Amino acid sequence: MYLTTVAQNHIPVQHTIPHGTTRICWGYAMGVAGGSTCDPTTIIPNTAGIDGSYFTEYSWSEIDSRPLQEKDILYWPGTHAAYVTSVPYSGGYVDVNNIGVSHMSASQWSGVISETLADAKTRVGVGNPSSFWRRKQVSITVSNSFGGGTVNVAGNNVSSGSSSSVNWWTTVSLEAINQNYSNVWRQWDDWQESGEDPVSQNPFSIIAKSGGSYTANFTHWSDISFSNSFPGGSGGTISVWDTSRAAPGTVRMPQNASFNISASSSTTINRIEYTFSQWSGASTSSNASLSSQSASENKTYTANYTSKPQQPANIWAGGDVDENIQVAWTEHPNTNVTQYQIWRRVKDNGVLGSPTLEATVNRGTTSYTDTDFIITASYTEDLIYYDVRSVFVVAGQSTQYSDENYTDAVFGSNNFKTAGSANGSSLQAESSMPAEYSISSYPNPFNPSTTLSYSLVENADVTLAVYDMTGREIAVLVRAQQSAGTHTAQWSGKDASSGTYMYRLTATPNSGKLPIILSGKLLLTK
Repeated sequence: MYLTTVAQNHIPVQHTIPHGTTRICWGYAMGVAGGSTCDPTTIIPNTAGIDGSYFTEYSWSEIDSRPLQEKDILYWPGTHAAYVTSVPYSGGYVDVNNIGVSHMSASQWSGVISETLADAKTRVGVGNPSSFWRRKQVSITVSNSFGGGTVNVAGNNVSSGSSSSVNWWTTVSLEAINQNYSNVWRQWDDWQESGEDPVSQNPFSIIAKSGGSYTANFTHWSDISFSNSFPGGSGGTISVWDTSRAAPGTVRMPQNASFNISASSSTTINRIEYTFSQWSGASTSSNASLSSQSASENKTYTANYTSKPQQPANIWAGGDVDENIQVAWTEHPNTNVTQYQIWRRVKDNGVLGSPTLEATVNRGTTSYTDTDFIITASYTEDLIYYDVRSVFVVAGQSTQYSDENYTDAVFGSNNFKTAGSANGSSLQAESSMPAEYSISSYPNPFNPSTTLSYSLVENADVTLAVYDMTGREIAVLVRAQQSAGTHTAQWSGKDASSGTYMYRLTATPNSGKLPIILSGKLLLTK
């Protein structure tokens, strides 16, 4: 601690001390001790010496139990007054240029006497003071309008409604805090001092001249959070206040406002079909809409769904004559599909048998070879049908399968005989030659490959090629002499970009008839 005395001509008003002598030091000491807002010409009576309205006097004998604090005032009756401040010190005298006082420039310090104090009792030139004075404190009460929570007073968070002691005549910052209290969002509106007009400023600064009561007024809001619970998926939308919103999300609305919230009855994400089951977080039956909910508190609404995986896309069955049947498909986009089941139904003597599980393969495998049957060149009817089912596992729950479907997602394969049988079996139907030239492709659209099947009425020179839409030749699939019957060729578009392509079949009969030209479109999707 260091003691500095008064500088001459700092305060133009002479303060009369009780002994009748005027001293600038009285007003200067009280002004500086009062803080940055000091104005001793107006707040300190000119004839009262140290003003007991704002300072409390302590006898010098109490210095042991009440150590000096910064901006205390030392008091020599009838002689002098000085304030206490902390300044940098490294021994010897204090450099007064290091003492920051807003009222003076460095040139005005010429009349300042600075001496070090080894401790609070050390004598200075005028002897020990008889007493010292310390700023009084005032008590202020700061509250939130909702009666709870916290508020910031002078940089410290305190409970709403509690009293805070602050130094008199100092600037004190009051800051309202937007907060969640009793599960309701509270958002600040304005400040209200008792008996004064509202203040729309936050933080709000006051001068602590006397005790007072201050209230931060708030508007009450509720946070309505919503989400979809998709096993193995996420996202989707939910309608809140009749507006479709991406889920999950939160809508903040005035407390006690009424609103509707509605979820989709069904949706498909990543080839997983989701069907609404019920809401959680609300008392409701299993339906897809909550009507006239009240935003009385923060609440979360979750739409729960059951799930069923769709079959993988682009299921295909076929292959080359005298080879085993190939079954292929595209990897399921949902990684919770961990396996695929290959099911088969066989028509024997016109009767379609029950489905049988032929194999289960892990994710990453997208083809299966059925070694039980071999493709023949003769055409009769669809004799064998395949179904590829997705195995769906989420969070250790029981495995789920897609429904078996032998109509729009499962493909019949023609012209099969039992593998290892020279003459075939009851599956080998009577052979018949095609009655007309034809060509088709499957799958189409496709990715990554498609199979083109074509029929020749008689032996012919055959060319089958693929072109882009500008007429540029992309690939030649067949250029050969072929016998009458049904043939296949496969095109892999791995080196081609997504888009539309043309195929053209040219068959020149060996009998000398005019060439037959057939064409069609292919759609490659990547």
